[in-house]
Amino acid sequence: MKMSIEKIDIALPDGASIETLNKILMGYLRTGADQNAVHYSKVADIIGLHKPDVSRNHKFFVAAGFLLQEKRGVLKLTNLGAKYVQSLDWGRLDDAKEYLRKILNDYELIKQVINYVDIINGTIRDDLISRIALLANVKRQGRFETGINALIDLTIFSNLLLEKGNNILFNKDIQKTEKLLDISTEYVLEEEVSKREITFPIYININITDFTDLEKLKEILKVIKETIGA
Repeated sequence: MKMSIEKIDIALPDGASIETLNKILMGYLRTGADQNAVHYSKVADIIGLHKPDVSRNHKFFVAAGFLLQEKRGVLKLTNLGAKYVQSLDWGRLDDAKEYLRKILNDYELIKQVINYVDIINGTIRDDLISRIALLANVKRQGRFETGINALIDLTIFSNLLLEKGNNILFNKDIQKTEKLLDISTEYVLEEEVSKREITFPIYININITDFTDLEKLKEILKVIKETIGA
C-alpha cells in the first residue's frame, strides 16, 4: 500500500514530557509500526495511556520526522524514528542520541531554535520557552509549556544543545566533529582512490572533543589505512 504522507511544517509536543514522548514511540515499536502502519488505539492500549494523550502528539511526531501518517489515526515509524526507539529499547543511548540528532537536524523548528541560541550565544530556559512558543505560534497554556520543555529536553539529549547551570548553549563541538567525520568518510569512499597511485603523504586533521564518537572514529581511520595501504 502506498503511503500518503501528510506534511506538517511546525508542531509542538502537546502536554507530554520527553518520557511520555519516548513511551509513545516505544508503543509504536511494540505494535510493529517499524514494519507496518498501526492505529494509535493499539499503541495507547499497550502503553497504558489515554488515546487522546497519544493522538494529540501525532502532529509533532509527523512534523519532526518520527512518524509517517498513512491515514487518520494510522501511522508508521520512519526509518530514523525506528532506529531511534530501537536504540533506546536496547539501552544504546549514544546511538539513540545520534539518530535523534539526525531527525531534529532536519526539523525546521529546531533549525530556527538552534540558530537563535547560536546567534545570542546562549540563553536561559524561560527565554527559550517563550521564543519557541512564538515560533510555533501557540497561546500561553500549560500543555504547550510542557510540550516546549519536552522539545528542549529532546534537543539537549541529542547533544545539539547543552544545558550548563541556568544556560542553554548551542553545541558547536558536535557539529564540527560530525562535519570532520563526514569529510573523512567521503574521502574514503571516493571511487578513483587507488593504492598504487598514492605516492605522497596524506595528512588528515580531526578535532577530538568530549563528544567525539571514538568507536566511529576508529572505524573511519581503519578504512582510510586499508584504502591507502598504510
